[in-house]
Amino acid sequence: MWVILAINALFLLAVILMFNVESSCQGMTGEELSNCQAGEGIGKGAAFLFALFVWALVDIVLGVIFLVTRSRAGTAYER
Repeated sequence: MWVILAINALFLLAVILMFNVESSCQGMTGEELSNCQAGEGIGKGAAFLFALFVWALVDIVLGVIFLVTRSRAGTAYER
């Protein structure tokens, strides 16, 4: 249980830090600046969706592992 929470906390931290990256468009002007900002927006959006997809996939795998391996106190198998 704690492993699942720790992994989720790490994914949350990664997603938050993803948007706190400094811009690489410094020193640009005009159309070059607009294109750079658009590219950064698209790139951050794609990276966010990929991170969200991997996060969900990892959560599903960890959830299945948790459900399969948890103790079944009170079931007929342990009596």
